Amino acid sequence: MEPKIESRQAFSVVGKMYHGKNENQEVARLWGEAGPWMEQLEGMAVSDVAYGVMGNIDMDTGVFDYLAGLEVREDVATPEGLDRWPVPAGTYGVFPCTLPTLMQAFQAAYETWLPRSGYRRAEGPEFEQYGSTFDPADPESKMEIWIPIEAA
Repeated sequence: MEPKIESRQAFSVVGKMYHGKNENQEVARLWGEAGPWMEQLEGMAVSDVAYGVMGNIDMDTGVFDYLAGLEVREDVATPEGLDRWPVPAGTYGVFPCTLPTLMQAFQAAYETWLPRSGYRRAEGPEFEQYGSTFDPADPESKMEIWIPIEAA
């Protein structure tokens, strides 16, 4: 799987945060409960693209942070009860996938492509990008994984 290599300006995502191991589908539940708080953000959002931002991964315990949300303008205050995650500008390996192939795509990116690519994982969060045509009920609906990279 050959990714696209993309440069991206810094942006901020606002939404609901999860901290844990996702042992009981907590991330999926977070998205399933997104309707009410996402409606708050619609007027503040840059577009109708949704993001799942991941970082602070503890490789020993499997605990990580995950923010489900929308990109908002920098001048927008974070509504009460929601969290903001600034994503720095950088270069990314962009891997297309579907929800059913999400974990396989991460595995292929980290175990196969990255070690042979001439890049290494850069600092900063990685994110899932769900475009305006994404439909979570359609297992063939396309999404992307964006992994921060830099020259090795």
